Amino acid sequence: MTKHELASFALKLLGIYTFTQALPIFQILGTLVYMQRHTDEALVQFWASALMLVPFLLMAAASAVLVVFSRNLAALLVGEDSPLSTSSTLTSRDVQAIGFSIVAVLIFLGAIPQFTHAVRFAFYAISQDYSEPAMSQTVQNALRYGIPAVIQLVLAIVLFLQARGLANLWHRIRTGGQAKIDDAGQ
Repeated sequence: MTKHELASFALKLLGIYTFTQALPIFQILGTLVYMQRHTDEALVQFWASALMLVPFLLMAAASAVLVVFSRNLAALLVGEDSPLSTSSTLTSRDVQAIGFSIVAVLIFLGAIPQFTHAVRFAFYAISQDYSEPAMSQTVQNALRYGIPAVIQLVLAIVLFLQARGLANLWHRIRTGGQAKIDDAGQ
């Protein structure tokens, strides 16, 4: 199995995992819509349902991208120009880079619900006319969800795009800064 094939396979598995993690969010949306049928505020019901649907849509889109574009993303991850080139050996750095990229996608998926909660609190704070104490609590909730979500999103993007560099750094730390010529057996 080449580096490209392993990375493509791992990304497809991650895409399937992403979709299975999105399904419970979709189920919660159905419960929310059923419970809100008895309210008189149709616009509030629509926006609450739409905001609850955002995490599902983002995760489903991420799943589709991972499955459909796994070959292109795998070439980006392992740095091969031609995915159909001759077989190459799989080094420990390649496996580590693929592993770091998978962890990055998992971090990104974990940040999506938090980010949508922050957007929901911010939208709710903007749409309501509150007294000062109630408004400050809503803003605190938005920040409580928003700041960790933004940090996770940035971390995931950096980790995904710099997985090879992190794998090289990890290798240098493990070897005490000494480069080895052949790292296929490590």
